[in-house]
Amino acid sequence: PTFPPFTVGAWPSNYSPNSNDNITIYVICRVQNQSMSGPAQPPSSSLSVSVVIGSPIGQTYSGSTDATGLAAIPITFNDPTAGQPVTVDAYVTYNGTRYHAATFFTPSPNAPTPTVGPKGTPGATPETTPTPKTGG
Repeated sequence: PTFPPFTVGAWPSNYSPNSNDNITIYVICRVQNQSMSGPAQPPSSSLSVSVVIGSPIGQTYSGSTDATGLAAIPITFNDPTAGQPVTVDAYVTYNGTRYHAATFFTPSPNAPTPTVGPKGTPGATPETTPTPKTGG
């Protein structure tokens, strides 16, 4: 198989920020050496990056790569659905081809847990049918 001529990756500065916070989405771009005789290099010029933050935040941000092929895009958000993962899609066009990388973050993943009421214990399975005894 042919190695891709260009690769893109993305990640957040914090995978578990607060529900109302600021984080940075990092996007890294690399031009791959097709002869495999050396490592991948940053693009020779700056590339435009688009970052789409999924529901429930629903925002789009943009930035550009620096001389090292890295874009650092700050985002500010207020997510009312604590503990639910938020998707992040990064898009970069290189030599007329659009490339994509995906990541996520989960605002306030330590949301309060429900309290146990009189109906049972978390994780317990209710027994509906008695197990018959075998033997003589």
